[in-house]
Amino acid sequence: MLPYTRAMEAEDIRECTQNADRPAWHGVLELARGQPARFALEAAGPGLRHLCWPGHQALVAGQPRPDQAPATQEADPDPAFELLHAFERSGLSALRRVEGPWALLHWDQEAGELLLAVDRLAREPLFHARSAHGWVFGSDADRLAALHGWTADAEWLARRTVGSALPPDQTPYREITRLAPGCHIRLRGDGNAHPGMHGGWRLEKRERRAPVLVAGEFLERLKS
Repeated sequence: MLPYTRAMEAEDIRECTQNADRPAWHGVLELARGQPARFALEAAGPGLRHLCWPGHQALVAGQPRPDQAPATQEADPDPAFELLHAFERSGLSALRRVEGPWALLHWDQEAGELLLAVDRLAREPLFHARSAHGWVFGSDADRLAALHGWTADAEWLARRTVGSALPPDQTPYREITRLAPGCHIRLRGDGNAHPGMHGGWRLEKRERRAPVLVAGEFLERLKS
């Protein structure tokens, strides 16, 4: 077996944590005892929609395709608004019906809750971790690790080298978790986290058709 070099290690980490074609963003949900949670987001790059309205912030990455028309009378051509309209109407259940590659972040200041969610294939990566001051999250695990001084896990690298199957939520950093396909997590201002699954493959219901020939007719035709 070839020796595992630092260059190979760096390549493995990049392959599993980021994509150079995607814009990078990250944020923090700071928690302080007796104080409201403080939310901060830094996002840059094409294809990101950072939306703010009183008491709320949202970030939509990718190209979501909700299968329902937006709540407004005039069709809104922006898929980010369509996704948010669907989420406002139906909550997490709306995410099951959103096609395409997407990641969603939604901060509700009054509820003190941050929602992170990805599509059923997790084509837009989203990572989160618990830090000394609260929650951190973003689209690039390497960036999060560099900001907080976390280093790659030797056990993960060894398993990757020999081709072992790795859980979809595992990353090269012990502290950082990747949202698995079709999953979401609600990070609370009280420090609690509530993971869940909203996505999955939908099987189309097909009408059961009666056979062209019943058994008796089939046997009669064989005799004739």
